[in-house]
Amino acid sequence: MSGRFEADWQSCFGDAVLDASLPVPPRINGGPRASTARRFGVYRNNAVMGQVLTLEDAYPVTARLVGTEFFRAMAAAYCLGEVPRSPVMAEYGASFPAFMDRFPPAQSLPYLGDVARLERAWVEAYHANESPVLEPDALLVAISGDAHAQVVLHPSIRLVHSIYPVVSIWEANTDPAAAQCVHLDEGPESCVVARPAQDVEVYRLQHGGVTFLAGLMRGEDLTSAAALAVNTADDFDLVFHLRLLVDARLVVASSMGVPTAETSGD
Repeated sequence: MSGRFEADWQSCFGDAVLDASLPVPPRINGGPRASTARRFGVYRNNAVMGQVLTLEDAYPVTARLVGTEFFRAMAAAYCLGEVPRSPVMAEYGASFPAFMDRFPPAQSLPYLGDVARLERAWVEAYHANESPVLEPDALLVAISGDAHAQVVLHPSIRLVHSIYPVVSIWEANTDPAAAQCVHLDEGPESCVVARPAQDVEVYRLQHGGVTFLAGLMRGEDLTSAAALAVNTADDFDLVFHLRLLVDARLVVASSMGVPTAETSGD
């Protein structure tokens, strides 16, 4: 019974921290009730601000695009409806980009959510599991000798696609040397974010690249994944993306393919 009571009280406390309209939970006493309310208000503000600053660290480009004041107000609105679900704060904020898509004051920046998705991909890649990669020579042998070979991509890989030039926007706000004016009519951009070594890298993809890599991640062989990519973009460049797999060291294992009767001509 006491355990149930304690759980209910903890839930009440957590709700009150995140909702300023709720009263101070029972069993909290800091002297006169007015003083207790003020002190709990300070605790409430500090708790929310801690989450806001966590988001600010995870989404620096997004914060730069909208300004610190706007970003913190948007993040605070998000935090009031999204509590941390893990003690690992790096995992907090995965749904923040989707929140931006529907946050009314941000509607004049339709690309903001996708820029945030790229930043989220960077955070996830940074914290992903490590894995030895297949040496380039071995990978070249596998993919050049067997069109039906399957490859296992590095666990840190994240794919980002947008109808906006989000890679250019991200680059212009992270690398001073790349600073330039980006026009939204420059068209869609895609990238793969990965950390096969110590640093997270962002690589641009060409048309159909996301479909190709997503197919490989699902277990499709090279030929099948390429066919899916061609269906998405008839100008898909297979050589470019195979070279990217090698040069960026994105593959951790490969296996020989087994052609079906249809593809083998039997």
